[in-house]
Amino acid sequence: MNSKKILELLKSLLPHLLAVVVLYIVCVAYFSAILDGKDIQGQMDKTHSIGMAKELIDYDAKTGGHALWTNSMFGGMPAYQIKGGQSYSIYGYIMNAMHMKLPGNTAGILIAILLSFYILFASLGVNKWLSVAGSLAASFSTYNLIIIAVGHITKAYAIGFMGPVIAGVILTYRKKYIAGGILTTIGLGLEIYANHIQITYYLMLLIVVLGIAEFIFAVLDKELKSFFKATAVLVVAVLLGVLPNITNLLLTNEYGQETMRGARELASDVDKNKSGLDKDYALRWSYGKAETFTLLIPNFVGGESKAIGDNPALKNVDPQVKDVIAQQSQYWGDQPFTSGPVYAGAIICFLFVLGLFIVDKKLKWWLLAATILGIVLSWGRNFEFVTDFFFNYVPMYNKFRTVSMALVISSVTMPLLGILAVQKIIDSPKIIIEKRKEFFISLALTAGVALLFYIIMPMNDNFFLSGEEINNFNEMLSNPKYKEMVAVIQPALVTVRASIFKADAMRSIIFILLGAGVIYAYVSMKFKTEYMVCVLALLILIDLWAIDKRHLNNDQFVPKRIAANQFVAAKADEFILKDTDPYYRVFNLRNPFNEVNTSYFHKSIGGYHGAKLRRYQDVIDTCLSRSLEAITGTLKANPNMEAVTAILKTQNALNMLNAKYIIYNPDALPIVNFNALGNAWFVNNYKIVNNPNEELGAINTFNPLTTAVIDKKFDSYIEKLPKPENDSLARNLIKLIEYKPDGLTYQTNTQKEKLAVFSEIYYNKGWQAYIDEKPVEHIRVNYILRAMLIPAGKHKIEFKFEPATYFLGQKISLISSILVVILLLTFLGFYFYKEIGINKKPVTT
Repeated sequence: MNSKKILELLKSLLPHLLAVVVLYIVCVAYFSAILDGKDIQGQMDKTHSIGMAKELIDYDAKTGGHALWTNSMFGGMPAYQIKGGQSYSIYGYIMNAMHMKLPGNTAGILIAILLSFYILFASLGVNKWLSVAGSLAASFSTYNLIIIAVGHITKAYAIGFMGPVIAGVILTYRKKYIAGGILTTIGLGLEIYANHIQITYYLMLLIVVLGIAEFIFAVLDKELKSFFKATAVLVVAVLLGVLPNITNLLLTNEYGQETMRGARELASDVDKNKSGLDKDYALRWSYGKAETFTLLIPNFVGGESKAIGDNPALKNVDPQVKDVIAQQSQYWGDQPFTSGPVYAGAIICFLFVLGLFIVDKKLKWWLLAATILGIVLSWGRNFEFVTDFFFNYVPMYNKFRTVSMALVISSVTMPLLGILAVQKIIDSPKIIIEKRKEFFISLALTAGVALLFYIIMPMNDNFFLSGEEINNFNEMLSNPKYKEMVAVIQPALVTVRASIFKADAMRSIIFILLGAGVIYAYVSMKFKTEYMVCVLALLILIDLWAIDKRHLNNDQFVPKRIAANQFVAAKADEFILKDTDPYYRVFNLRNPFNEVNTSYFHKSIGGYHGAKLRRYQDVIDTCLSRSLEAITGTLKANPNMEAVTAILKTQNALNMLNAKYIIYNPDALPIVNFNALGNAWFVNNYKIVNNPNEELGAINTFNPLTTAVIDKKFDSYIEKLPKPENDSLARNLIKLIEYKPDGLTYQTNTQKEKLAVFSEIYYNKGWQAYIDEKPVEHIRVNYILRAMLIPAGKHKIEFKFEPATYFLGQKISLISSILVVILLLTFLGFYFYKEIGINKKPVTT
């Protein structure tokens, strides 16, 4: 081996290692509470995932197996949409290594993001310490820390892994085919493994913009051959990134077709054959056009939907109304509510604008286009011309909700262009002198605009939403006691909100002036580049750190034992858990379709998940929501048990879903529903319907105990059914004898062939039926349940969830992961051979 080259290689790696140490220290400093053995409390999505996955976790711990289905939510759904199971993807091991032994729900996420964005900047030839600054800018963008705070863990990882993918694509188009291809492969593999399809979709849009720009420049520069060669390399990289993750992709695609994001089956006057989410639902969280200035001024519309509380802005408020004002929301933007603003950083905004004047055109134009795209898409219903085009014509776009999330594109492109602008200044300091006018224009478009807002906005009624007076003060308006105060409250609230806005506007002005001053001093006084970069990085970090701490700070951390104890059984839960029956369902009347506490302890009729089966959602909308209203209304009248039993008897959907218990007050004993039909039952009659509308409509009008509603699409199975009859079913037995989340076993004993209805969700993408261990066909009845023809005599009936897609995907994942490892090791060996070389003996003659 050439020892000199080895030393040179190690020397070249040393700055990167030091950079990683710096990033690690910053990460741990931000999450310093973990050093005291604490964990974050209040990560809503993490809490939801714990509640949803409890049955699966318990089953895995008890059996060492891995259930692919759970009955803890919405009557039953695939487990791979709730809890990640066994994975052969090599990228899972890489991601775990990137945690650097830090907790995977807090600091482990941040260090992975920091490393990913450092790779982006360093790969593009940015100064090592400037790459650290870029990583800090992109990683500490407030959206990233806010989503960690609320527990959107997969989203946070996916945002971070955008960095290596962008770097890999750019390098590949710069003719660094091997390095670019490897980086794209690993980056995309990590991105897909993170499993947040919507963020990956936005990354795809960003890459499409980059690809179009590269194609245009390839045409202009007559470099089409290189362009197509690079594209071919990227196609291979995409395959190598996708295949080890293919299991989850295939299952998500398969399941998605049956969910609210899939094709609609019910005929309606509007959007009759359209697939995807309902437009109003998808666009509910749309960023306001003016709200976009949060990229520059974090509290442009108040920041977070929380009470004003003890904000310093209250100090000059009339004491009579101070308490009332303190209870009002600090946020006055367009969204229903928000956990915080998308703030890119004041200095980054300045550098971004400056970059538009000084960065090379091959980079700046696609970055500008992508930034604008992210902003415009985030406006959603506030810019329907563009939104409607994407929603109706761009593939997959209508599968996603919360379009404000599109701002993640801008949160990545803005620091990238801004840092590239600083690199341009380092490479050519004279450019600021030559473009002094553009430098001050950039100041005017950022600090100047912030100053203009600071002066003008308080002069107008910009701090009060239309209709907010009715929402907040209706009670006071009708109360004579507060009559005189009402005239004071609204202007006081406007004054307080204006103060909150002005404080942040001035703050942004100061940071921009400081950042611009450092750059101008560097160019004018010609001090060391390292000093300028370090000071600039420190300013960027201080700016973003302070805003991030408003939304994620040490006060949110508690001892791990407290953080882990998020679910406590109430009196109703304790009573139900005494039931030795292995399988029944529970209906919680308190927000049933947006809570997971019931799912944690029981098999729930409700739950919380962003991708429910569409048919189950139809039943919620048409039947279960009505049941909720009917039962709640009856209970408000303080009825006797006879009245409660009478109303429960009419709730066909609840009864056929075996809702044995109804929780109306967690601190009271639950209602026992004696009308629940059990796990399975035989029916004498069946009703054939022509379409899904008729099938769903029949649920509220038929008797599920004696009749099954069957869609005529199962005509071949219907032909096998016995004729409807009115004989007694008492002598026929069907009983659940063994329960597993993804496997059910029944014992039957019948006088003659009978149709059995099972209180199980029909999902034909994996559930297989067996009679005496021989596979048989089963069909869907009652819009969402299963049914099967049972022969006379004693038999063992089994349902097993055996999705062929899962097992195929696992094989492909394992083989392709091995292939990726071999290729990476081969390329790594080739690199060392090329860079270090082997000492060769001179040839003698």
